[in-house]
Formats: sequence, C-alpha cells, structure tokens
Amino acid sequence: MPNSKTTTFVTSQLKLYTLLSQLKFPKSYLGKIMLVAFLGTHIPLLSLFFYAIAVTSLTTDAKIGVADLSYERYGKGTSLQQK
Repeated sequence: MPNSKTTTFVTSQLKLYTLLSQLKFPKSYLGKIMLVAFLGTHIPLLSLFFYAIAVTSLTTDAKIGVADLSYERYGKGTSLQQK
C-alpha cells in the first residue's frame, strides 16, 4: 500500500496529467492526447506567425494581405479583401 508521502510526490510531479484527468471534455484518453498534440503544435506555430507579422517592416495593408493569404491557403474562409 503506498504511503501518503509517495502519493503526494507523484501527484506533484504529474500536475498536467491531474489537470487533464479532471477535464469534462474530451472524455477519452485518446481525445486528451489529441488535445495536447493539437495545442502543442498550433500554439507555437500561431505565436511565431503573429510575432513575424508584428516585427516586420511591412505596411499594415501588406501585413493584412499576408495574414489573409495564409488564411485562404489553408481553406479556412474567404478573403478579407474584395476581389
């Protein structure tokens, strides 16, 4: 039978796992793995994208064009500019 010291150490080391196990959605273990994988790939990618847009010396219209082009390229919607 594990003692409370061991249990406390293990749960203190598995904070993310404990948080995910308490979530109502997604319910399945596979769904939680997919959520972590999705967030782990998209958050850095979007952060890098917005950082690159923010620090460039492009005009505001050009920045909107780049954002719009990337948005259209991945099929997520319609253009922001009239064609």
